[in-house]
Amino acid sequence: MDTIPELTKFYQVLLESQQSNYEQLLQSQQSSFVCLLTVFVVLILFFIGASWFFNVKIAKHQLRSETKKIFDDTNKMIDSFKEEFEYEKNYLYAENSRAFYVFMEGNDPTHIANRLQYAAECINYYTLIKSGKRVKTFVDCALIELKSAKRFKGSFNKTFKESGYSYELILQKIDLIPDELHETKQEIIQLIDELRKEDEKKQKPLSKT
Repeated sequence: MDTIPELTKFYQVLLESQQSNYEQLLQSQQSSFVCLLTVFVVLILFFIGASWFFNVKIAKHQLRSETKKIFDDTNKMIDSFKEEFEYEKNYLYAENSRAFYVFMEGNDPTHIANRLQYAAECINYYTLIKSGKRVKTFVDCALIELKSAKRFKGSFNKTFKESGYSYELILQKIDLIPDELHETKQEIIQLIDELRKEDEKKQKPLSKT
């Protein structure tokens, strides 16, 4: 009979020991689970943070790249528009001057002075739009008008100045004549120089009085 209490006590101790072991094991598993869960959460947060960082960085780079591209394209469009506008404007001026030249008939000093002015303007504007054929045409026209003006010299100079024209402005436009027309250009400059000298001769007596 004494063995029964002893056995009962033994099993109770054994049960308590087993329960303690299970509790320790459970606590250990819980601790491991919490540790794993913590590591897992940290890893997830790390990947989320890294993903956000790289996405933001890439997005910023792409945004800057796209913005620069938009500005570059816009500037190209503006430059293209400016070039086209300048071309159309100079072409219009050139054709307008050509029309006045063509319809300005007559061989008196007034008509010659007007045609010389329009020929010089055509040289200027056709040079700006790089129309070499038209430039050559009106270089020849300017030479013809100056040769005609040479026959009238005195009266031509008077009419030329009264019309508000200037040899200096004519020479500025003549200076645009390309190098391949060098000989004609020099001939034009020589004729203008002769007309200016003739005008200076007429002015000298007036300056003495």
